[in-house]
Amino acid sequence: MEKALIIIPTYNEISNIDILIKKIFDVTRDNEFNINYRVLIIDDNSPDGTGKRAEELSKIYPVSVIHRERKLGLGTAYIAGFKWALENNFDYIYEMDADLSHDPVFLIEFIKEIKRSGAGCVIGSRFYQWRVSVTNWHLKRLLLSLLGHRYARFILGNMNIYDTTSGFKCFKKEALEKINLEHIKSAGYIFQLELNYRLTKRNVKLIEIPIVFRDRECDASKMSWYIVMEGLWIPIKLRFLYAIKRQQF
Repeated sequence: MEKALIIIPTYNEISNIDILIKKIFDVTRDNEFNINYRVLIIDDNSPDGTGKRAEELSKIYPVSVIHRERKLGLGTAYIAGFKWALENNFDYIYEMDADLSHDPVFLIEFIKEIKRSGAGCVIGSRFYQWRVSVTNWHLKRLLLSLLGHRYARFILGNMNIYDTTSGFKCFKKEALEKINLEHIKSAGYIFQLELNYRLTKRNVKLIEIPIVFRDRECDASKMSWYIVMEGLWIPIKLRFLYAIKRQQF
């Protein structure tokens, strides 16, 4: 039986964690591909008790929890999750946000596309072929995001994807095995861009499927101007690094 792991980094997500876990297993239980699903929560010592609640949920659902001492960032959380997934021989590895913006109803669609297309990575796209499918975003944020994706595509060239920073995606384990996870240094949302670029340079096939993205249903967005500035700088840095250190990609 094939196995799939859904990696979910958390920091102060106590309002969402119960709802999310229930939805995930409602969707994936008895799925048509007979894939065995597990969730891995990576909690950065949430002051609101998210990590403790995740441990309680692990007694009800197939959930594992990694507790980290402090807030270390989205990128390092996913790297830790990828390593855990590969060490435990999962066939498919998902990324997913904890804030209910990623609807679990799409989880099986990722597997369908992998099996249909042979892709190494399937991305849940908010801007599939530049068609916007987001809700609850201010116009300013939407325009900033669209400009950012066009900027990244211009600087980095042939990635052939529209949503360069989507955090809702599924990898085949063979795709993650092709890249050196230790070389990925980006934090925040731009981690997704760097990961996509490195996969592309390792000739991993990336495919997008359209999703509906709903902005945070509880609490506040974690977007910051630091993340925006990182989005401007990292594409240039990646292009430069690839030019001089291709073996690291």
